[in-house]
This record gives sequence, C-alpha cells and structure tokens, in this order.
Amino acid sequence: MSVELALVLGLLGLAILLFSHGRPRADVVALLVMALLPFTGVIGIGEAIAGFADPSVVLIALLFVVGQGLVRTGVAQRLSPLILRVARSSETGLVVALMLAVGARSAR
Repeated sequence: MSVELALVLGLLGLAILLFSHGRPRADVVALLVMALLPFTGVIGIGEAIAGFADPSVVLIALLFVVGQGLVRTGVAQRLSPLILRVARSSETGLVVALMLAVGARSAR
C-alpha cells in the first residue's frame, strides 16, 4: 500500500467517524477533508478547488440549503407527524410515504 493511499484511507476513516458522530457539521467535515488533501500532497490545490465546479457538488450543497430551509420554516415539523402516521411504524411504509410527500410537494 502506498503512502498516498494510506493517507486517503486515513482521511476517509476520519471523515466517516466525524460524520457518524455528528460534530462538527457534515459540511464542515467535507470542507476539512477537501482542505487537508492538498496539504498531504495527494492532490494539488487546483484539483481540490476544481471540485466546486462539479454539478454534483453544487447539487449536494443546495440540498443542504433546501433541507435547512425546510427545518427552519417549520415545514419538516408540520409534515413529519402526518408522514409517520401514514407509515404506521413500517420502514417500507415510511419510504413510500416520504416518496409520496416529496413527489406531491415537488409537483406544485
């Protein structure tokens, strides 16, 4: 195993540990990993910054913004009891209820 691979796997393990712990926030962990990779020499600074131009990264960032907006406006709190009632404590029911709620909400 090369040193670069060991560094990347170590950073990945650290990121997974921090993601599962919940502190710091997920966006901070992602930026921390992105900042640490160029300092290890695995990738260049240009490659690290180029990730921001990827549409997938922009989409994930916007999903964080939309999710936080739904929580702060109270939409998530108002819809969650209804979704849980429809799901009837079934994981499959919860997935179906969430898909229906998101589909109905995005169709407007």
